[in-house]
Amino acid sequence: EKWFINNRLNRDNDLSAWIIYYENGNKKLERWWYNDQQHRNNDNPAWIEYYENGNKQCEYWWNNDQRHRDNDLPACIDYYENGNKQSESWWNNDQLHRDNNSPARIEYYENGSIKSKEWWINGQQHKDNDNPADIVYYENGNKKFERWWNNGQLHRDNDSPAWIFYWSNKGSKKREYLYQYDKLIKKIIY
Repeated sequence: EKWFINNRLNRDNDLSAWIIYYENGNKKLERWWYNDQQHRNNDNPAWIEYYENGNKQCEYWWNNDQRHRDNDLPACIDYYENGNKQSESWWNNDQLHRDNNSPARIEYYENGSIKSKEWWINGQQHKDNDNPADIVYYENGNKKFERWWNNGQLHRDNDSPAWIFYWSNKGSKKREYLYQYDKLIKKIIY
């Protein structure tokens, strides 16, 4: 079902302007539009998808047709069918972005443990002070790999590795890659 006002997707009174249903009658998708732009006020998601069992699959916040959410809250949240979070991402004016040295994207394993963390500034992977901007974990919680990004390029100064892989059971280094501005300089295998 879609609702239009003056030939534009739009619906008043904070009601969704686009709804799709599963064959069993449960909602599959709800989207809020204002003057043909995805938008919803009062810090409510403008896009919600559901699993066939009725549990939420995702919630996305849109402001004037851009993924965006204020107050350091995630603008995109995806869920596993069991209701646990699958991922959260922070968006500012349709760019992955988060301030205060906090990750802009976090992924979770189905059991709730952290799968990965990514730091983004203005749509580019980046983290200051020689810290990794991308950390991926094994399901046991040990680090799988770390990557250092500088303004969207795989890079690390001082002849240091920009990509480090670790063994799952030991946590010790498996191999390292030295990158300078997205160019592979050296590979080290342990």
